[in-house]
Amino acid sequence: MSELPAEQTWLVLVELLTDLRKKEIEISTEIPKNIQIAKTTINFYKVDPTDPERQVEVKRINEFLTSIQNSLMDLAEEVSSEYAGKWTESVHVLFLDSYKSLKEIDEELQAADAKLNHRSKQVLEGYL
Repeated sequence: MSELPAEQTWLVLVELLTDLRKKEIEISTEIPKNIQIAKTTINFYKVDPTDPERQVEVKRINEFLTSIQNSLMDLAEEVSSEYAGKWTESVHVLFLDSYKSLKEIDEELQAADAKLNHRSKQVLEGYL
C-alpha cells in the first residue's frame, strides 16, 4: 500500500467537501474534523506499514472514510441525485484498476472486517 487507495479516497472527499461548500451546503463541524483525523491516521500508518501497531490503523482509516463519505453523500443528495452519483463514481473509480473482480475487493474488505454499502457495490459491479 505505498499509494493508499484510502489516501486517494481522502483526496476525493476533500474535493467533494470543497464543492459542497461552494454550493453553500451547510456542513456539520464533525465532517472537517473527521477528515483531519483520517489524514493524520493515514500519515501515521504510512510511516511504517509493516509495523503491527500501525497495521491496525487500516480498519480505523476505512471507518473514518466510510463515515465521512456517507455524510458527504447524504449532503450531495440534497443537491441532486445526479450530483451525488457523479461523486460516488469518483470515489470508487480511483482504485478499480488494481482489481480484476468484485471478489478480490470483497476478500480485502473481509480481511479488514469491512463491508460495501449497496450503492457502492452497484457502482463497482458496473466497472468490473
